[in-house]
Amino acid sequence: MLAGPARRTLQRDAFERTRRQLTTVIGAPAVAPRAGAEQQKPQRTVFDARHGTLRQECAAIIGKDATVNRAYAGLGATFEHFLKVYGRDSIDGAGLPLHATVHY
Repeated sequence: MLAGPARRTLQRDAFERTRRQLTTVIGAPAVAPRAGAEQQKPQRTVFDARHGTLRQECAAIIGKDATVNRAYAGLGATFEHFLKVYGRDSIDGAGLPLHATVHY
């Protein structure tokens, strides 16, 4: 009765594990950089759920709010991960702006 669905789940799990392992060994295919991009840089914005925008990429001021700074740094780490590991300019490979919300 449950043997069929369980077997299909195990087969799918084995398929996904193999695919991830091959991607790790061979590497993910690179995505072409967006046209006109001089240098791949993140576009980050951190929003406060109560007060609006707290920090943007163009703002050089580092705030005193540690949560905002961690969120901002996390967005930067996400951008760097996609750039270095997958060769993508942001998550979508086309410079998608990254947003975070704090103090929800």
